[in-house]
Amino acid sequence: MLVSLTASDFLRYISWLVFFLIGFWSIIRAIRRPIPVNINAGLLFGGLAAAIALGALVQFELITANALIQSFIATVLIATPFMLVRLMDDVIGVPSRLRRIFTGAFVFSVALIWLAPPEMIMALAVPLMLVLLITLGYVVFIGLRAVRRTHGITQRRLIAVSLGSLFLGLNFAAGQLPLTPEDARSLVDLFGVAAGISYYIGFVPPHWLRQLWQGPELRAFLVSSASLPQIKDNSELYQAIERGAAAALGAPYASIGLWNETNQVLVFPTAEAPGELTISSDLPVVQAFRMQKPLFVRNVTYDPDLDAKFRLRSRIRVVLAAPISIGGERLGVLCVYGPRVSLFADDDLNLLKLLADQAAVVIESRQLNEQTARLRAREESARLKEDFLSAAAHDLKTPLTTLIVQAQLSERRAIRNPAAPPDLIGLRRLVSESERLRTMVLELLDGARAEQDQLVGQRELVDLVDCVRAAVARHESAQHTFVVEAPEQLMGMYDPGRIAQLLDNLTENAVKYSPEGGVITIRLWQNAATIHLTVADQGIGIPSTDLPHLFERFHRGVNVDDRKFPGWGLGLSMCRRIVHQHGGQISVASREGGGSTFSVALPVADPQSQPIQHTYNRSGPFL
Repeated sequence: MLVSLTASDFLRYISWLVFFLIGFWSIIRAIRRPIPVNINAGLLFGGLAAAIALGALVQFELITANALIQSFIATVLIATPFMLVRLMDDVIGVPSRLRRIFTGAFVFSVALIWLAPPEMIMALAVPLMLVLLITLGYVVFIGLRAVRRTHGITQRRLIAVSLGSLFLGLNFAAGQLPLTPEDARSLVDLFGVAAGISYYIGFVPPHWLRQLWQGPELRAFLVSSASLPQIKDNSELYQAIERGAAAALGAPYASIGLWNETNQVLVFPTAEAPGELTISSDLPVVQAFRMQKPLFVRNVTYDPDLDAKFRLRSRIRVVLAAPISIGGERLGVLCVYGPRVSLFADDDLNLLKLLADQAAVVIESRQLNEQTARLRAREESARLKEDFLSAAAHDLKTPLTTLIVQAQLSERRAIRNPAAPPDLIGLRRLVSESERLRTMVLELLDGARAEQDQLVGQRELVDLVDCVRAAVARHESAQHTFVVEAPEQLMGMYDPGRIAQLLDNLTENAVKYSPEGGVITIRLWQNAATIHLTVADQGIGIPSTDLPHLFERFHRGVNVDDRKFPGWGLGLSMCRRIVHQHGGQISVASREGGGSTFSVALPVADPQSQPIQHTYNRSGPFL
């Protein structure tokens, strides 16, 4: 018998063996895990295996063919496309109206096979084949359409199902081709085997194949997790973890819940409407966190209130949840959601636990980075405070010392000679140093107002050209030449006191940081509804490392000698606050040793319908 075995016979026996194995394994999986997709796959492949077994027994003449056997085999073949529709409904969903239509066509076809006379069945063979091909075409269509909307393991499963439907259609068509019986039988068997294998790996993929398919997304997640703690935005970090978990499991989406120890709630920071779940909730997500063990929950009850709160956008039917913890510390929970149980296998829970452990490492690393950044910020803040107090004590000591010495001198003169005329020179020194001291204290008060965004007060129509000329007059120097390039008038709605302070700071800096003198150029022009101002000097310039921090409080350039250029590092910070509270922008262009150019852009009109009102009188009395 082996000697007479042809290639066609060998292929047929291989196809029988394949379908026997697929049918046997599908039935075992349906018994072990009786979910709809496994049950339907067991019915489909088990029925095909039974039909093939009966056909083999008839071929080997172990049993006699009769109408019952032929009707059973025909029913299995007719049922195959319709069972595929049921399986696709388990995986991606099929509209209920179409399900009813296909079910009706199946019932009609089966009734025809069992009840109609053979002559009628032969006459309707072509319409029956057309119905089968239309059903297969629909399966291919919805499979390919879903491939475009899915990813990861789900996408690969749908590709396998689509290929299986294509092979099954070729299987049906091969029997109708004008070929020799042996060649047609070979094609039928070949396409049948290909369809069976494709459907099997698509609907009930074995464990090793699921792991192989999940490998690329899992490796991508593990590789990217090394750089995730460096992401600056926490929301972006959590979304990256969620995307990685959803991709690895082929799920529509995932979410992270973070444990808030103070309020005893799980917070979901990436939800469209961020929400919280109390620790007493019965939802699977909270249960997994509360029990600190992974959960695979099927047939989840749909909760429209929860859906509206978290905007899940689909009816969740299955949840995989794993706690995120490290070193006994509970950090949160990682959840993966799906509308159908068939998306997941039991061993996916182990994969989710691995992802949750990796997420714990990422979150812990991020928290450590944030703690380190906060410590550095506190250290930097403490250093700045120490520097500021040192500079303030040094700068305040000079006028205070002068005031005390001059007052003591005047007191001794008055005691020695009460009738002597007033010491005008000493009085002028007292007034000058008092004004200097007042200016320093006002700078400190301005710094406090700036932090509360209360610098700019009532606005009025101001001519910026006049303000620039007044500032130049106040800071004229024998070593410096001021060049003002401006039209006759540029009017805008501003706080005149703060605009004067802005111009004073910029022109004073230009003079102070140009110790060798030079030309200071101030340009003013209007472009549409914006007035532009630039102040350019030929001074010591600003190192590139200081440019990003130049407008921060207490910051001074590394090339600034405090003994030669006294100051507190508040001037440019005040300039930025004044400009921003007027709705404008300020920037600087400079290089060390090459001078600096400060650019200001201010809107002509008041950008605020109701300016902030507060009491401010910079030129008023000290107390």
